[in-house]
Amino acid sequence: MAPNANYLSELWRRGAMPDSAATYIFAVCCVAPAAVVHAGALLVSNDILPFVPYYPAVLATAFIGGALAAGLTVILSAALVWWAFPSPYFGAGAPLLIQTINLAFYVTAAAIMIRVAQFHRRLTRGADNLAAMGEQRQGKWRRLILEGLPSNSPEGYLLAAACIVVATLVRFAMGWVGGDVLLFASYFPAVLVVSLLAGARMGVFAVALSAVAVWWAFLPSHAGSPWATQSQMAGLAFFVFTASLTVWVVEYRCEELEADGIARHKRQQAVGRTFWMQHATLSCPYCGLDLGLRCEAGSVVEFDIKEWEMRCRHRALESPLMCQRLRHGSSR
Repeated sequence: MAPNANYLSELWRRGAMPDSAATYIFAVCCVAPAAVVHAGALLVSNDILPFVPYYPAVLATAFIGGALAAGLTVILSAALVWWAFPSPYFGAGAPLLIQTINLAFYVTAAAIMIRVAQFHRRLTRGADNLAAMGEQRQGKWRRLILEGLPSNSPEGYLLAAACIVVATLVRFAMGWVGGDVLLFASYFPAVLVVSLLAGARMGVFAVALSAVAVWWAFLPSHAGSPWATQSQMAGLAFFVFTASLTVWVVEYRCEELEADGIARHKRQQAVGRTFWMQHATLSCPYCGLDLGLRCEAGSVVEFDIKEWEMRCRHRALESPLMCQRLRHGSSR
């Protein structure tokens, strides 16, 4: 693997140094392509809701750069949307109350995603960083986050359905304030939680449930027609794209963490085998034989029979392991 690829993989696994200049540069680099995607989507449809392309950028920055860098992503994206992409939901032409509500809605949803990402970062940095948590709680949450729910399990489908129901209820509650409230803000944290706990397949299932829920409950045309307008469907498709990108960000990080765990386990096994080969011995108190052994998982798998035959007075036996006068002298 090329050095650049190794560096990127290490960033996804470990994250960058918190509060470093690199994390803030990375935040800017995440906002920039999201803005380009936003501008391109607006050429297709005017019903592209503000902030939708920026949730994956916030999540990626939170995983790699930490909470402060992700907060900078939120601030930059909000300022950019207000200045460059005004809409009835947020911008110079929108009522102040609606702008305030939508900004608070976006910031709250982004803050939840950042908090979940930070919690995941802490759990995957090792038990030393979890000392503040009790051992029982630490083991429970660490096992759930790192191992997740079984693939295609009923629990995964129930989790996805429950998260989308909660997100829909939150959106209903926000809708009482006014009609021009963001449609998708509450669904991105739900998709994130499902993807982390149940995997990419359940994350995609949550995205599909979200799209159906939004189409059925919130698109204005549904009251008079079973189909949304072409412009609204384009906006819905854009949400599906960016929510799926959120699922991919989570899955890519989990795959990198899994690869890191496998590599670390292999290194530990290699170190263990080397340690045994260097230090495991059988020592005879009568003839002074110090016989080197190769052991794995506590069992002797190899020894030098010629060395034993040349040096040990008990060579009449078939094997040094059959000599009861030899005792194990491992320093481990």
